[in-house]
Amino acid sequence: ESEPETCGDYTKVTDLSTYSIDGNNVVNIWKDEDNKYYYNVVCDGNEVIEISSLGLVLSDTDLSKNLTSNNEESYVDEIYEEFETITLANATSLNNCQERTIRFSNADGAYFDLLIRVYNDGYAYKYTNVTYGIGDHLVCTDETSTIIFPEGTTTWGGLAWINTCENGFDEKSYSNFVKGASEYHPPLLANIGDYWVLTSEA
Repeated sequence: ESEPETCGDYTKVTDLSTYSIDGNNVVNIWKDEDNKYYYNVVCDGNEVIEISSLGLVLSDTDLSKNLTSNNEESYVDEIYEEFETITLANATSLNNCQERTIRFSNADGAYFDLLIRVYNDGYAYKYTNVTYGIGDHLVCTDETSTIIFPEGTTTWGGLAWINTCENGFDEKSYSNFVKGASEYHPPLLANIGDYWVLTSEA
């Protein structure tokens, strides 16, 4: 059996990679020695999202480190949904992707399911089924999710303090974006070489 792929302090969880239908895009899952989990996104062999963190912190337990994943129970389904549209240019809209669900849990018995979808032209993920104990009311005090763009990325984003998407987008080079340390609200547009990434939040 070959050694798992590593990148610095991170080890790829090979059996949790999720590919697009055409096989050109992939979301990989990584972990570190503290059992914190991460993801990255590769398009046509080029990394467009570098290794970026995942996780939640609840008021009574931490779901951002010391986690275990249910690798053997994780599975991939193909999603194929066709919709009739009213206002779009095309009469129909297609939702076609590969979807994977991974459960992450900690020693307290808390867990969440990470749902990943990989499309031929994008990707998405969300936390679902967040559970701890038998309480109906859970308080999330922090989310450790990040999106790390490669060096050289140019970004366009709306400053968070403006609190609206209608005031235009501020263009920043990679160095200015990092040095500025500003908060931006989605959507955020990024150009990485031949690739364009539009981030949004649902």
